[in-house]
Amino acid sequence: MRTRVSVARAVHLQQIQAGGDDMPAALSKDELLTVLKSTAKEHGMHCRPIDHEGLRADLETTYARWIFGGRKVTYHFGCRLEEATHTTRYREAVTDETWGIPAPFFWVEKTTTRGGEVSGTRTECGPGGGGPIEYHRIRLDIEQAARKAGWAFAFERGLRP
Repeated sequence: MRTRVSVARAVHLQQIQAGGDDMPAALSKDELLTVLKSTAKEHGMHCRPIDHEGLRADLETTYARWIFGGRKVTYHFGCRLEEATHTTRYREAVTDETWGIPAPFFWVEKTTTRGGEVSGTRTECGPGGGGPIEYHRIRLDIEQAARKAGWAFAFERGLRP
């Protein structure tokens, strides 16, 4: 009997990861963590657990060094899962670190606000490197995965992950 339940849950996880229809029963916290981790890894993020209560992921988008200094831009997000209310609490931040005399960079940042939802894209270029980051796309994919798993999604604006 236990094997049938495990197989059913594995099929349920595969349907959620493949974007299948919503299932009536919500996933457990551990199963949702597995789904969120695989979703973040699809975007090339480095993931690590937070005390079995959630997940933290980082994506280094720009790393440039030159003779006199350097620069690094990293996107971070954190998810805390509340099992009692089946709520995923999401926080995000973009950090920009420089040391020495960094090389000159140019960037274009586009931010769109609709109601309380903010979406954006940042593209950088410079002599030491650069690249685009679509942080709203990562957030939307995590939100879809949580909702398909039967959990509510709460985006906590202005708080560090």
